[in-house]
Amino acid sequence: MSTALAVRDDQDAWDDKQLAVLSSIGLAEVPPGELAMFLDVCQRTRLNPFARQVYLIPRWNSELKRAVWTPQVSIDGLRLIARRACDQAGEQLRYDPFAWCGDDGAWVDVWLSDRAPSAARVVLYRAGQRFDGIATWREYAPRNQKGELLAMWRKMGAHQLAKCAEALALRRACPQELASVYAEEELAQAGVYQPGADPIVRRRGKIERIWPEQSGPAGPDDEWADQPPDQEEEA
Repeated sequence: MSTALAVRDDQDAWDDKQLAVLSSIGLAEVPPGELAMFLDVCQRTRLNPFARQVYLIPRWNSELKRAVWTPQVSIDGLRLIARRACDQAGEQLRYDPFAWCGDDGAWVDVWLSDRAPSAARVVLYRAGQRFDGIATWREYAPRNQKGELLAMWRKMGAHQLAKCAEALALRRACPQELASVYAEEELAQAGVYQPGADPIVRRRGKIERIWPEQSGPAGPDDEWADQPPDQEEEA
């Protein structure tokens, strides 16, 4: 990434070049206060929004009658934070092969079934100490109000579930560095939802609500909108 866009520790506001790029990637309507908060998150985590390591995602707030923008991190961002923490401490970070299981509870290192796995497991080691992350399909697979799986979970469900398990394992291995930092795939489990705040998404020309009690937001391949749920787009 060009140094012209690099987020510096000493800057207290986005500069004009950064704002231009943020606007071009869909953040033109973000209120100044929420953009300032996003800058603080980028500086604190040392993640680069222009390299798709950290995002701002809108969720419709029925009390404020507008979208509220919330930071979330890509799995690559979580890996980078964990790697930096281990390197700084002079500790080794390594993984066991990922594993999935079906309803029979038998773990395999590659998921070949057309059916969704029941769970995914990621085991990693920091300085020789083992940390497990297990994510179940029942708890993490996000659905819209019609009960439909979101796009990436329909296409690559086993992969998405494994990223949730990996995020859990990384957070257990690096609790200080990853406290309150959540990956996009697991954000429904992060406790960020408040009464009256629902994530929303525009897909196939229609605004859809994603129920917080059922699911989390779509990943970066889905197009997010700042309109209220159930509002039809202009043709």
